[in-house]
Amino acid sequence: MLIGRGSLESDIKNRASELGIIDKVLFLGERTDINKCMQAMDCFVMPSLFEGLPFVLVEAQAASLPCVISDTINSEAMLIPMCKSLSLSIGARFWAEQILQLIEDSKRESVDKYLINAGYSIENTVAYLEKIYSNGVMLE
Repeated sequence: MLIGRGSLESDIKNRASELGIIDKVLFLGERTDINKCMQAMDCFVMPSLFEGLPFVLVEAQAASLPCVISDTINSEAMLIPMCKSLSLSIGARFWAEQILQLIEDSKRESVDKYLINAGYSIENTVAYLEKIYSNGVMLE
């Protein structure tokens, strides 16, 4: 399941066709119901070359999805124990093995305590916004 649009979309479709798996890949394009899509996933995989703190990764973890991400992603984004970081240089086969193992070892359960400990709660967000507005600080 690939969600979103990007400059490599046609390359990815061509590669899937070359591999004979085009009928096994869901190209969903841009969506507004990512939370529903995540409920259909077994694992969230993010082999990015560069990311800061990707919000979609936070969303995936909030959905209790096991996550496998590249080590180029800021480790502060790893909020739950079911999130594993791998080097892009170790190859696709190793990534696939690790993904399958993580899926097998994981069970979806509440991750609220991890998210709250990381500062992702409504209470923390309200306090943050109150601080901004009471100090007259503007976000750019």
